[in-house]
Formats: sequence, structure tokens, C-alpha cells
Amino acid sequence: MEQIRTEFPDAIGMRRLQDGRLQRVRIEFEYESKNFERHDHNPSACDVIVCWVHNWKDCPPNIQVIELKSFIESMCWRSCLLHYFPSGAIQSNSEHYKYG
Repeated sequence: MEQIRTEFPDAIGMRRLQDGRLQRVRIEFEYESKNFERHDHNPSACDVIVCWVHNWKDCPPNIQVIELKSFIESMCWRSCLLHYFPSGAIQSNSEHYKYG
């Protein structure tokens, strides 16, 4: 994170691209992704929405949505698996548990 702001977008940050370069991104925080549209934000002025619940079915494809609820549930599920089934005791389909 480079900036947290009170105006839209809420934050400016960096993300690492596959080739290792950094890319500046404009980030909006919302409880529900649908609130982005309800607040009449400009989709061309945002790269990432970080939300608790992703419920915006018609979200523009240029906006990456990071749903924290799924991420936390995924992390808790993995933690439970590791606690009850020590490493090597089970084989999981990594795509099934993969976030993102």
C-alpha cells in the first residue's frame, strides 16, 4: 500500500505481475462488491475491489475482486485440515482449495 485515502479510490497500492514487475493499482474497499455500483463509482478509475462479499454479478472484467470472506474461509479450512490431518496423511486436490 502506498496510500489510504478518504476519496475514491480508497487506496493506491502495488501488485507483482507474473514477470516480476510491479504495477500500481487503484483499490476500493467495500463491504459488498455491489456497493461499488450503488455508490456510482467509475469502473475505469479502479483496478481492484477488496470486499467481504462478492455479489456484483455484472462486475466489469477490468476490475479484480478480492472477496475476503472466501479467503478467510479457505484459510480456516486449510488450518483445520492441517490440524486434524498432519502433512502427508491426506492428498488434496490443490485446485479445489486454491484461492484466487
